[in-house]
Amino acid sequence: MKWTVDHHALWFAICTRILMKRYGWEIAGVLSKEIVCAYGKRRGERMRDNAVKNDLEPSINAFLITGELPLCQDQSVCCLFSKEDHTVSEVLKCPWHDVFMKYGYAREGAYYCHCIDQALLEGFQASFHLFTEASMADGDGCCRFIWDQAYDRDMVEREKKKHDFTRPWSFHIKELMDLTETVLNQRIPQESREVFACAERAFAEECADLSGNYEV
Repeated sequence: MKWTVDHHALWFAICTRILMKRYGWEIAGVLSKEIVCAYGKRRGERMRDNAVKNDLEPSINAFLITGELPLCQDQSVCCLFSKEDHTVSEVLKCPWHDVFMKYGYAREGAYYCHCIDQALLEGFQASFHLFTEASMADGDGCCRFIWDQAYDRDMVEREKKKHDFTRPWSFHIKELMDLTETVLNQRIPQESREVFACAERAFAEECADLSGNYEV
């Protein structure tokens, strides 16, 4: 089975909906945010490790170079504009947002969208900051971010040709699932096994509808 960004987005959204049905939106929101923050922080930590190993200063340039997601060009459209002392990033097409909207998980998916970028920066231990000016999760036409550091386009493109830090979707989905289980075990230990099993069943049904059997 070929794993894609669709499965990655669906796992998070399905878990959030199951938590919502069981505990209500307030508790589901807290748990879902903790899950995506754990995942984002773990990913950011690896990105920083790769930057250090390859003698890259942990700047916005290294952050862009060490990205791990194997997105295709037709899945995501992002425009970067480097200014004198900051960078503007406009995401015009986001595969996570597309999946959340397509399958009716807009509210659940918003927890992912609102947390993932800051979690990545926390794990990366960034010396720069990110400010969100617009978000498709909030109904805006694009996601617009301001980074308080200018990036070097030529350097990023040059280093990306030399290095490939991407990991397959099977890796990212398994890591997200593992961290989901960890958070549930910590926060709702008496019910975590039942909740996780319920999420797995629902995910398996969605996967069957998408492209075949479920097995990460």
